[in-house]
Amino acid sequence: MRSGIFLICDKPSIPKDFKGTAILIDSLYNENFCISLPTYLEKNSERLRSKYLKFIGDLGNRKVNGYSITDQLEIGDGLSYWWMTRLAEKSPFKSPDIYKSLLMLALEEILVKYKPKEVRVSSEQSEYEEIVAGICDHIDIFHAPGSRSFKKPRLFFKTHKPFLSGVATILKIFLQRYRATFFKKIKSNGDSKNLIIFSYFAHLSRKHYEKGEYYSFMWTKLPDLLIEKGWTINWLHHYLPSGGTISLNQGLQLLDSFNNQKNNNQNHMFLDSYFGFSVLWRTFKSWFRLRRKALSFKDLPTLFQVSESGVNLWPLLKRDWILSTSGSIAAANCFWVALFDSALKDKPKQELGLYLHEGQAWELAMLAAWRKYRHGKIVAVQHATVPFWHLYYFNDQSVYLNQSSGGMPVPDLWSTNGPAAYNAFLDSGYPSDKVIMLEALRYLDLKSNTHKEVNDKSVAGWLEKTVKVLVVGDLSLYQATDKLLLALKYCADVLSKNYQFVYKPHPADISNSCDRLGLDVKQTDAPLAEIVSNFDVVISGHGSSGGLDAYLAGIKSIVFLDNASFNLSALRGLDSVKFVSSPLELTEALTSIATLSNEGDIAKDFFLSDPKLRRWTNFI
Repeated sequence: MRSGIFLICDKPSIPKDFKGTAILIDSLYNENFCISLPTYLEKNSERLRSKYLKFIGDLGNRKVNGYSITDQLEIGDGLSYWWMTRLAEKSPFKSPDIYKSLLMLALEEILVKYKPKEVRVSSEQSEYEEIVAGICDHIDIFHAPGSRSFKKPRLFFKTHKPFLSGVATILKIFLQRYRATFFKKIKSNGDSKNLIIFSYFAHLSRKHYEKGEYYSFMWTKLPDLLIEKGWTINWLHHYLPSGGTISLNQGLQLLDSFNNQKNNNQNHMFLDSYFGFSVLWRTFKSWFRLRRKALSFKDLPTLFQVSESGVNLWPLLKRDWILSTSGSIAAANCFWVALFDSALKDKPKQELGLYLHEGQAWELAMLAAWRKYRHGKIVAVQHATVPFWHLYYFNDQSVYLNQSSGGMPVPDLWSTNGPAAYNAFLDSGYPSDKVIMLEALRYLDLKSNTHKEVNDKSVAGWLEKTVKVLVVGDLSLYQATDKLLLALKYCADVLSKNYQFVYKPHPADISNSCDRLGLDVKQTDAPLAEIVSNFDVVISGHGSSGGLDAYLAGIKSIVFLDNASFNLSALRGLDSVKFVSSPLELTEALTSIATLSNEGDIAKDFFLSDPKLRRWTNFI
């Protein structure tokens, strides 16, 4: 290790005349006087994740004008908008700068360890230069400032963009959703056996809805069990305007057909049906109040200093702060609060509520309205997997201990779907008396799903070549899927014709990536469980749960990583899964799939998959 001069570099190559040690921001290369920050982050993930979660917990408690940020952002709705900010949400899919923030925490540890004489930065991002300067000042290392000048936005655009984007967001919401308000609302009866399920209008079984029947792959057998036990189910669906293949008009027609089914004790509504001019007015009113409050804060950058550290994360996180307190995200969150208030205020008391737990901002708005109108028990249903870096599932333990009026709204119980999620929740600080295990509704009958006959005959008809490869995309805001598909294009060009590729995009991905990138492969939107057994190997994006689904079905698995992000895969840590991050590595993995193994039946380590739903039966 050359300890004289360290160069922090996010460029493709290091200057040829540089003689010190390079710390690489966007590379896994970790030898010959190079230190990979992503590799260091992975090796020290537990400590660094905890440090970041503590920073976010502390940030909400930082004082502004004598009051905490959490208290300051409570503007009369019975909920502090702090908990709905991108900062508190901590989604790596929505906020890619979280990853960069963790890298900066890792960087400080490396600099403290080696204590070089001089540190330089070679980067296109001015944020790194600013943060590194603060670290060097803190630990008394000479920092050689960069000479690059960064283009600054025009003052008018910089000042007014959050306001304009917020107005545009509210108007877009109105235009996309107002038609749903004409849907006839179904009144719930006053029976104490009423319950609400908050869900997404996605992952529906086509063969069921074409017959006018509702079946969701997220809830599977649970609705039938609830009806058998005498419950009336009131569904409040999120319609996703930008995802899926069902238009709003088609969705409204489907709701009619579901509700016309005789003796099914289920009422289906879009949440947007409760939208109206009163909700629109309240959204604008709350948003203006939130903006006025947030814009009054002074010395914001000092609030983002990590405790006992030289790292100040304001340069990286200021965009999320602005969006969440005065821009488009703030406007959207004010809409959620107003909409859930409208949806829940007139309903008779609901004895039970179930909702999909993904750490989304709308969940906080729903919980606040649920408590406000004194409905019954509310349970967060963790329906997928809980990968280590899906930070929206995790908080510093202090967050759960603070149940004051300004604390984070929480459900009565968190339902996990198996040992992996249960242990992950408890290890991260969830209160043990609030976490339970119930069957994994999405993963019932795992053994019977393995190698079952394909239902989509068109896919089966495509497959003729020797090595059949299914590529499963994920939904990412920082182009991870594009990187995967470009690597696939390289493989298709250099591999023999014995390889045949089929691409399955994420259900909410409407970007037409293959056409845009010039990749000529077959595509399918068939459910993964119905087609996976026809393939020899599955390549998945690291943010997709499809890789785990394929692995549990006994298919050899390759996960494509993005060097500019966390390893978000649920398969992270499994030696029998091949992780690659470049076109060449992917090609090598495909040419040696005979060496890939599958650990076999590890489903029991992940999920409770009793098809008789004994735990759910006892719970309800």
